[in-house]
Amino acid sequence: MHTLIRLAAVVLLGGAALAGAAEPLVKPVAPPGNAVRIRLPMVGKTASCVFKAQIPKPKGKPGEVNEITLHVGTHSGVSSTIQQWKAWGFEVPADRNAELPELIIPGILVTPKPAKGRDIEFKLTKIKVSLYEAPGGEKGGISNALSLPLSALTGGADRVFEPRVHFADRLIELSAPATAVKKLGTGAEKLADLELTDDPKLLPAFIALNTTAVPFASVNGKTQYTRPTGKTETVTAGLHIGGGSAIIMSVSMARGCGVEMDREVNPSEGKVKELRLGPITGPGVKGQKDFVLKDVTVVISGSEDSSHIWLSSAFAETYFKDGVYGCEPSGAWKLHGRVKPDLLDDQKNRKMP
Repeated sequence: MHTLIRLAAVVLLGGAALAGAAEPLVKPVAPPGNAVRIRLPMVGKTASCVFKAQIPKPKGKPGEVNEITLHVGTHSGVSSTIQQWKAWGFEVPADRNAELPELIIPGILVTPKPAKGRDIEFKLTKIKVSLYEAPGGEKGGISNALSLPLSALTGGADRVFEPRVHFADRLIELSAPATAVKKLGTGAEKLADLELTDDPKLLPAFIALNTTAVPFASVNGKTQYTRPTGKTETVTAGLHIGGGSAIIMSVSMARGCGVEMDREVNPSEGKVKELRLGPITGPGVKGQKDFVLKDVTVVISGSEDSSHIWLSSAFAETYFKDGVYGCEPSGAWKLHGRVKPDLLDDQKNRKMP
């Protein structure tokens, strides 16, 4: 049974490591001169990338807000149903291209250390929202929720603000312009110590991603397959932060790559003999390896149009202990974690067509 080592926040921010303890997978970030470093805590007991947020009421008194649920993901663009937009009190533009004036997310100040409490409000402004009409009439499509891409938190300046999703600690950390952060200084919130897994059997490693895409993926030794129509598809996989099953595969890929499915018509699950992702490297890995899962159960997506493998936050939590997904100043995105050595395999064992 491994033990969990808690590093004090001041030690983390100083970049030091405790003797004999596991070291952080990523170095602490010093925000730019015109910015501060903040954390946005997730809601719930899993790394679902769900947050509490507020939208000021457009026709309300100063300070009146709509309390909403915010989902942050790796998708692009922001959309909402017309019904929900009206429920929040906004007018629907004729072209259905709307703008959300403000979105407020509660968080915690990391650095610089405040004189009083660390509680803050992170404010995003002028968010472009595409509206569409949901089925179900006036009551259809109302969930009191909004989905944002991770890039919306940084205004697209990922290299500058270095966002990081900490799966084990259930938070997103990023730098933000000081003008976008209101220091409340009224709460008793403390800067929680980041949790590190101290298990010598686990290897610190990372997969360098093309933003979200895994550079190499194969299913049962196949990197391509042919649809019944004759069209050739490439096996692709990507990290999609948020809740849901650990691994989701499109039904077209499952059929084309010989996945054992629970049923032929409308399958819900399947078993993959070998799912290979890579390359994986890092301080605990000798050379470049592949990350390989054997006889792994996947959820089958019913869409025939898509051809993809989705790796959710549950995937990172399960297989990448202390997992961190983040962007570096170079623009490189990486999924860091501590992995079991028996899940690594030489690339020479790739079964190429």
